[in-house]
Amino acid sequence: MNLPTTNTVFQRSLQNEATVPVMGYLHLPYERIEARLVSLSTSAEPSWTTLAEYASTGNQDGSFRGTLSARGGWYRLEVRGIYNQQPRDTVVVARVGVGEVFLVSGNSNAMGVYGLGAKGATSEQVVSFDTLNKYLNVENITVAPDTPMPSPTFSTMTADSDVFPTGETPWYWGELGDSLVKRLGVPVCFLNASWAAANSINWREAAQGKNTNNIYVGKPWPNRQPYANLANSLRYYHSWLGIRAVLWSHGENDAVHLKLSQQEYFSNIKYLIEASRQALEYPMPWVIALSTVSYNADLPYAPVRSAQVQLAQTPGFQAWLGPDLDLIQKDRPNGHFENITNGEQGLTLAAQAWNTNLDARFFASQVPLVARSFLHTGVVPAAVAPGHTFLVPYYLAGGTSAAAPVQMELLTAEGEYVATVGTSSQNPVAVTIPAQVPDGSYRLRAVGQVPHRVGSVSEVFSINGQLAIPNLVRSLAAYPVQDRVMLHWLVATTPQSQRLTLQRSVDLTNYQELTTFTSTGGLPRLYSYVDDVPETQTTYYRVRVEQADGSTYYSRAVAVFRGDTPPFFSVFPNPVGTHEPIYLRPDVPTELSGQLFDILGRAIPAQLLESDVLGLWALYPQVPLSPGMYLLRVVQGTSQQTQRIWVK
Repeated sequence: MNLPTTNTVFQRSLQNEATVPVMGYLHLPYERIEARLVSLSTSAEPSWTTLAEYASTGNQDGSFRGTLSARGGWYRLEVRGIYNQQPRDTVVVARVGVGEVFLVSGNSNAMGVYGLGAKGATSEQVVSFDTLNKYLNVENITVAPDTPMPSPTFSTMTADSDVFPTGETPWYWGELGDSLVKRLGVPVCFLNASWAAANSINWREAAQGKNTNNIYVGKPWPNRQPYANLANSLRYYHSWLGIRAVLWSHGENDAVHLKLSQQEYFSNIKYLIEASRQALEYPMPWVIALSTVSYNADLPYAPVRSAQVQLAQTPGFQAWLGPDLDLIQKDRPNGHFENITNGEQGLTLAAQAWNTNLDARFFASQVPLVARSFLHTGVVPAAVAPGHTFLVPYYLAGGTSAAAPVQMELLTAEGEYVATVGTSSQNPVAVTIPAQVPDGSYRLRAVGQVPHRVGSVSEVFSINGQLAIPNLVRSLAAYPVQDRVMLHWLVATTPQSQRLTLQRSVDLTNYQELTTFTSTGGLPRLYSYVDDVPETQTTYYRVRVEQADGSTYYSRAVAVFRGDTPPFFSVFPNPVGTHEPIYLRPDVPTELSGQLFDILGRAIPAQLLESDVLGLWALYPQVPLSPGMYLLRVVQGTSQQTQRIWVK
């Protein structure tokens, strides 16, 4: 599974329902893929929905995608593969929500300030993306990139949470979320694109594509901020999560320091709202709070307040007049709301004001964006090198309109944007890895441009500067079944014809050919073969790929242990010859590190790395090992263990 992830909340419609995408990859020849959403608040057992059905293995392209409908609430998403008419494998996403999704924006009194008593949500049903994409430079200017945003990970909004992209602390939004959950009975998700010190002129100029000046520092914010964060949040998250409304709390800077007229503030924010709707390609509602009071001005400023009312009351503008925040905690020594110890709870009062304002009339009348179609990124190669070009397909789940052109974005394994590596109106998209990208683990994400759709994130693949050509064999799996071995391998999109030869070996040196498939090229395909007469000892299988241009490469091997099966997390062979490879078999896929010592405790230069055999790690001493006993200390996360190795 790659979409949705745990704690994702999708915006519901006025009819209290939403479309939930279900996307992922398959590496076995299932006959069909089924999914269901199981309510976490009832004991009902829903029926299964077929997402994909395959007449034969040759029809499988290595991925599945589809949608399910659900009403407001939390669900457990279950997806299962049916093989031989029986459930074979099941994957579970623990919590997927249908509820209310908001984007907060405005100035620092919407963004949040550390140390002023912000409370986290007490309910686990209030979630956010807990990270920031900004920093304060040495010139006291806030800097944030105007680049594609990272793949999100949602979690419960605690007192220590930040709220992506710029929200510092939960501020009062966590408390508001608690109230909404209690009243509406559905989960709530917040993102926060507020920006400290930004007045309405700044917001308008940034929306016009300019770098606008911070009047308190006398220098401009780079990268079209603060607008870029707002627009990119809408495009990279709300385009597929959906959104009920933008919650706008702003005006103090314009009232206290600029003394703008009603028309000036109205025109600036109207331009901002219209630009944001163009960015999302949907006229989502805006909730405009009344806000002009600050630390050195405890009286409301009528021109800005009148402009805020005018925005909300403009016919057909789809704006809602929000709470009157000028009535709350007028004595603000820090210029912001504050939950004062043994004193006035300004943040709590602000949350209560928002909760009162967002009443039943609001949720019955303000039409949200409910996403109905979703983009899925197809199968990627196993490994490529900088400068390599390869093809990656994309698919649409739900809806019928195209999303061309589509750009492919390179992300780190953790989901951070690296570079745009391909754009095309053709499917599949040609991807070229930039020459300067360092070796490591990466992902790809398809992003449609018209309309704007952000696709799911691919499985991890490797960039390895030592590779001569892309390794398109995405996976190879072997399963002993009684006296046979079932083998399945997935090949990514192939630009030319090729011969795929399955081979086996008992020593990782001498290989025997078992069968050959010929491909004319095209989209990803899953291959299968049954070894009816397997070896009686441990056997290694691999795929040899010979392309039409004469180039040849091999997949990583996969081991089938028989007879002398090594226990999990033990080195083998043991004893080992002085020139034999030393392997370690982890019990689960994991990251390992190791140190090698002689019997006297002296460190010996060595590396513990993933081997050419899937699921096995190999120890590579940097110096020849003399016969004797050695100690290998293996570290896995926070645990470690030491094993003896005898070299004969």
